[in-house]
Amino acid sequence: MKIRRVLFISNNRTFGGSEVLWLTVARELLERNYRLAFYVFRWPNYPEHFHDVFIDKRVTIYYRYKPGFFRSIFNRFISRFYDPAPKWVSFEPDYALISLGSHVKTLGQIAHCSRFKVPYSIIFQLVSELSHETNISYVTEVLSSRAAYFASDQNRKLLQRQIAADIPQAKIIYNAAQVSVDLPFSWPASNVSVSFAVVSRLDSYHKGLDILFEVLARPTWKQRNIQVNLYGVGGSRAYLELLCSYFKLSNVFFKGYVADVTTIWSQNCALVLPSRQEGMSLALIEAMLCGRVCITTHVGGAKELITHGVEGFVAEAATPDLLDQALEEAWQNQHRWKEIGYAAYEKVRKVISRRPEEIVLEDVIHFFERAN
Repeated sequence: MKIRRVLFISNNRTFGGSEVLWLTVARELLERNYRLAFYVFRWPNYPEHFHDVFIDKRVTIYYRYKPGFFRSIFNRFISRFYDPAPKWVSFEPDYALISLGSHVKTLGQIAHCSRFKVPYSIIFQLVSELSHETNISYVTEVLSSRAAYFASDQNRKLLQRQIAADIPQAKIIYNAAQVSVDLPFSWPASNVSVSFAVVSRLDSYHKGLDILFEVLARPTWKQRNIQVNLYGVGGSRAYLELLCSYFKLSNVFFKGYVADVTTIWSQNCALVLPSRQEGMSLALIEAMLCGRVCITTHVGGAKELITHGVEGFVAEAATPDLLDQALEEAWQNQHRWKEIGYAAYEKVRKVISRRPEEIVLEDVIHFFERAN
């Protein structure tokens, strides 16, 4: 039997929840003796439990790089006359799975798959309102995909509006949570201060962390006995530390990347996610699976999981005043937090009826079965 060769392309420059899904699929394919290639950036960190995938001899890794300012200008100019083949062409893939994070403008990788006649599917982790002009230019590539996976139904509808076309092969799949659906409900031990966790990449604009800091600097919140723990890494850390100093926030702590999600939620009772844009936050799903109160913004699929005041609290937009309003409502309902956490725990288990990697894996296997 011919060796089956699958290419995985990721456009994320740091490891995050977006990578967990396709890496889990990759591991399953290795168990079925597929040959794989990864076209990825050199991440500064990735969880130890994926180390076996990266060192497997059946995996070929092609590293991408972010060009500097002058190289970017040169590349843009030269691409008008010459479009070099990507590194992965020598792998000769039979199929490609393309995972797009927050930078949808890199849909150019899809054009390469079309050029070299490689069938492909796309995982849209985030469709942004800011990507309208970029997305419409790739309508043919999107509609030519074997499957188009979206992190939320809101993101599917948004992209269809942007390209002015239905996507009949669209599927909604939530990201692969690193928390078992069989985890029993529990509540953290009482502490003197209320601990909020922010679990996200340290990207100030995308994740709205500057908005949160502005709210925490308001007199009402400064006088409250709370602690805000940031779990994650990213390029905005230096700016966020400067902003903490500017707002004189002594109760905000940078905890770095923590692989074990249950450790985070054994020490915190509420998630704050003030994002300006999302697909479907993996941190939100995992916090709900752990039975925690979530305060988030009305972006992406937040309202597909949370009814305001029932399973959590949703600010209608990512602005300081509206986030403050949602946080205040959550604060005034502290006596209900355990009840709300349990409602979140129950709701997310009903919505996530099947693990997303199973859906993607099944589609890949069916592609090869049909090809034979």
